[in-house]
Amino acid sequence: MAPLPPATNVVGLDVGITSFVVTSDGQAVDNPKHLYRYHYQLRKVQRSVSRKKKGGNNRRKAALKLARLHLKVRNTRKDFHHKLTTQFIRENQAIVVERLQVQHMVKNHKLAKSISDAGWYQFVQMLEYKSRWYGREFQKVVPNYTSQDCWVCGWRNTDLQLSDREWTCANGHTLDRDVNAAINIRNKGVGHTLSAWESDTDGVQYNGNGRVAQESHSL
Repeated sequence: MAPLPPATNVVGLDVGITSFVVTSDGQAVDNPKHLYRYHYQLRKVQRSVSRKKKGGNNRRKAALKLARLHLKVRNTRKDFHHKLTTQFIRENQAIVVERLQVQHMVKNHKLAKSISDAGWYQFVQMLEYKSRWYGREFQKVVPNYTSQDCWVCGWRNTDLQLSDREWTCANGHTLDRDVNAAINIRNKGVGHTLSAWESDTDGVQYNGNGRVAQESHSL
């Protein structure tokens, strides 16, 4: 794959359930909830399979219909991931994401289905290999305290609850929880990502806000 022309942005991505992903630029992408959209169809066909006699042709037909419906859900999710990752790759020179521990997250039974449906692991995999294909930088960082630490001053909110979508730090900075996390994710990875590609990008300089600005050179 031929590398894309250099872009002018370094972005941090915070994945979630309410919003599928929030960027350090403040963009929130809605979670399509693919499995939920097909929930009633899946349940109806599953019941049909259960009512059919085991070993019979009718049961096999119903099971095939169920398998095709599950495949449709997977393909719809995959298409969403492909389109979104391509957008991020085109718009950004460097992408920083949190190092996900999905296997631990799904132990929370209340969130397990939503986490599995979101398909974060597949999304991150696509970002990683497309970054290699198109000459972008990609970095995973440990997400410790990214939601709790104020990105402006570093004050840590040890009382932050999952239900707190917006909060104000002790120094008066009002923060959107997810945007704050995305900015902290970006800032954790920015030193690594910039050092990897800045020497190959003539005349650009990071300005501290996730963007690189063209420098003017006098002869």
